[in-house]
Amino acid sequence: MIVRLILTAICFLGLSCGSLPQTTETNCSRIPVPAGPEDFVVDNKFGRLLVSSHDRRNWQSTGKITSVSLQDGKVTVMEREGEPEVLSFRPHGMDLLKNGNNGDFLYVILHGPEQDDDIHAVAVYKVLYDRLIFVQQYQHKLLNSPNDIAVLPDGSFYVTNDAGKRGSSWEMLWGMRKSNIVYYSSKTGFRIAATNLAMANGIIHYENQIFATATRDDELLRFVRQPDGSLVERKVISKFAMPDNIMAAGNRLLVTSHPSARKFMRHRKKSANKAPSVVYLVNPVSGGIKAIFADEGKRISAVSTAALVGNQLYLGQVFDDFLLSCDVAGSL
Repeated sequence: MIVRLILTAICFLGLSCGSLPQTTETNCSRIPVPAGPEDFVVDNKFGRLLVSSHDRRNWQSTGKITSVSLQDGKVTVMEREGEPEVLSFRPHGMDLLKNGNNGDFLYVILHGPEQDDDIHAVAVYKVLYDRLIFVQQYQHKLLNSPNDIAVLPDGSFYVTNDAGKRGSSWEMLWGMRKSNIVYYSSKTGFRIAATNLAMANGIIHYENQIFATATRDDELLRFVRQPDGSLVERKVISKFAMPDNIMAAGNRLLVTSHPSARKFMRHRKKSANKAPSVVYLVNPVSGGIKAIFADEGKRISAVSTAALVGNQLYLGQVFDDFLLSCDVAGSL
């Protein structure tokens, strides 16, 4: 047990966790966007990405949602209408509800004006071609440190809280598992769906199951959904360094990974300090993984989100001011 703890600490500090996997991505190019494009969704209706950006090195800044064309890379800041007078727009995780004749709705996790305060919300916007129309927002004491969100076809949703107390270094230092997953529906309201997690992070609803990452435990987890929204049959299906966000890619999942926590934290302080990233394709049944992108930080650092559109891989990141697009045909 002591040896395992020492090895875990070494890997968490990024001192000796092995080299990055070999991948064959080509023709990578930057797409300039506002700083901190941590998450995005693929909006097939309008052939674009909708990108959640907030400059996390300057927390007091206000975030933006941008549209990035999949045809020509054109970037447009989405106008937002109908918001309450007091709305702290510091966006984080997002998901898109495709609701047929009723239109599409973007669910966005928002944080307060202070990095570690208790003000958080899930805001819902109707998506039009050139703007977002505010519909409503959800606030609740169980949204104590929200990170990512997975929306179901009926408008219910799951949210990961990445800590029991936002910004708690105590939890990280002592390896506490105070993180959880919260479920909301109009019938049940807010309730806790899963507990005892070490930094619940990315989450996705896939084939009536919920997949979530536990970043500090290096785990990709699978849960079976019950009719009341509760999550059962928790299972670790894959393990790799510090997994982050999850996206569907056909019959597989795309999961991003941060191989060095130490370099990630140094990059958080200064852009010139580069941090490595890996993107894995994961079989959601067997848990088998295949790396399709890996970089020491020369092209992009701290990759948080990845999406495949054909053979093109789009990458978001936590801090800097661009997306990266790469041809990964040779890695698929």
